[in-house]
Amino acid sequence: KDGPIRVRGASMKLVLDHLRQENYLIDAIVPDGHIHRFKRNENDKKKDAWYICYQHHTRLGGELFYICIYGDWREGNCDKFCSITMPSKDDRTFIEHQIELAKRKREAEQIRVWEESAIESQTEWTSFLETGTSPYLEKKKVKAHNIKFDGDTLVVPVRDTQGKLWGLQRITLTGKFFSTACRVKGN
Repeated sequence: KDGPIRVRGASMKLVLDHLRQENYLIDAIVPDGHIHRFKRNENDKKKDAWYICYQHHTRLGGELFYICIYGDWREGNCDKFCSITMPSKDDRTFIEHQIELAKRKREAEQIRVWEESAIESQTEWTSFLETGTSPYLEKKKVKAHNIKFDGDTLVVPVRDTQGKLWGLQRITLTGKFFSTACRVKGN
């Protein structure tokens, strides 16, 4: 009960197979109703993927099944999978309730992650230079306004309408990149 459950029964295998088909490369799932963060693939630097999994038995037949709600913080998505295909009315009610609980947990965790990212971004922001040059600015023929420099990289603050710094966007000649877990929508 304390560690990952490795493919225990057909229904857990269904959950793992489904996640893998959705490009969530995970080896084990803990069906304890808590948020678990993990790297979506081996190249990820941070654990931006997450899941919440519940284990339950059907009301009538006692069949073991799993409900898994999962997503990726970077993409902002939230999907669900249930290992039974024909749940009873009672089971559907239970499943809907568990999904709603998982969504609330995910939203609370998302706010915590955004706040954590905001604190990291504020610390980083103070370390950058206020003056500098940038090939990007030269190419666009514009001057720097309310940005900072990290070598040749432009660093743009991502703020909300009240001025709170939520993250940073880095701009180079090869692309634009937001801080991991940066709150972008509504800013």
